[in-house]
Amino acid sequence: MRMLLVSPESELWSSRKHIPLGLGYLGAVLEEEGDEVQLWDGAVEEEPLSVLLDRERFDLVGVTSTTPLIHEAWEAAREARRRDAITILGGSHPTLLPAESLERPEVDMVARGEAEDTIIEITRALVTSPKFMLLDEPFTGVDPIAVNDIQTQTICPF
Repeated sequence: MRMLLVSPESELWSSRKHIPLGLGYLGAVLEEEGDEVQLWDGAVEEEPLSVLLDRERFDLVGVTSTTPLIHEAWEAAREARRRDAITILGGSHPTLLPAESLERPEVDMVARGEAEDTIIEITRALVTSPKFMLLDEPFTGVDPIAVNDIQTQTICPF
């Protein structure tokens, strides 16, 4: 799978002084599995996310978010969905309030908690059964022991 991992940035609030280390961990485990991964960090990128998404196609776009950046995360997911990518949100805000993000049409899934094992389970499940993701039902092919918590929209069109 070809994946983009996104760390949005706000024009109103920006006190982040570190790299999105969690996305680096996810990218590393995905690459170990043979997936192609790219990171987009809104704090340092000169090219807008929309331009990158217009130029390159991604199967899955993962977006991390804290509470102050949740609106920017939803916008990043919206941009990805416009280009037919599967979207997954993670980070502290979606972990604490998953239903809030899942109510949004641009969000296909929310991964709660640490996601290094979860992201591998998600990508394996998408490769083997991409059309069978239902809200509050187990993800086909996902080991529940390896998954902290995955929640999906009612039906993912992939």
